[in-house]
Amino acid sequence: MATGYHPHYASARAAIYNHDVAPPEQRPTGPTPHITLRPATVADAGPLSRFAARTFDEAFGSDSDRADVDAYLAEAFRPEVQAAEITEPGAFVLLAESDGTLVGYVHMCDSEPPACIRQRPALELKRLYVDQMCQGTGLGGRLLRAGVAHARDAGAAAVWLGVWERNTRAQRLYAREGFVRVGEHVFQLGRDPQTDWVMVKPVNL
Repeated sequence: MATGYHPHYASARAAIYNHDVAPPEQRPTGPTPHITLRPATVADAGPLSRFAARTFDEAFGSDSDRADVDAYLAEAFRPEVQAAEITEPGAFVLLAESDGTLVGYVHMCDSEPPACIRQRPALELKRLYVDQMCQGTGLGGRLLRAGVAHARDAGAAAVWLGVWERNTRAQRLYAREGFVRVGEHVFQLGRDPQTDWVMVKPVNL
């Protein structure tokens, strides 16, 4: 039973699809791709919108009602929404690219933490997604650590996130990286109020 439950409603959830490990038949068989990281600009809003919608659907589409997923995708991942999130004060969106193709991203933001987060200031790891074909390469952990490093450089005391209660593989990854469960909040997927774990990591660890 999580401690510190409060009726906090989330607009996003962090997830590394399949715990950053693809099924054996989908794992890369050739050389590890050369991946570069760079901060997003407003010019990336269109490609990021399409990538974010696709990877969210891959992560949760098969386990939720189709109408609820489609409603969330249409609302959350419009290009103008992504442009606003990229330029939002306190936001940090880091893109991972392989030969110019977007293969992952991490989105940090300065949102109001739920009451179960005791450390302040705390930045939210809002989204973390990796293309299926790059899972198993360590890219998810690399992006996660880059997000935590950004929070440390920004003077935050902690990083917090919400992860679906049924996404056990992502939960294990976050736990391995030093995040601990401190509560729960509601992630509204269309008409479906789903429960996400709230996890937190002090940035000095």
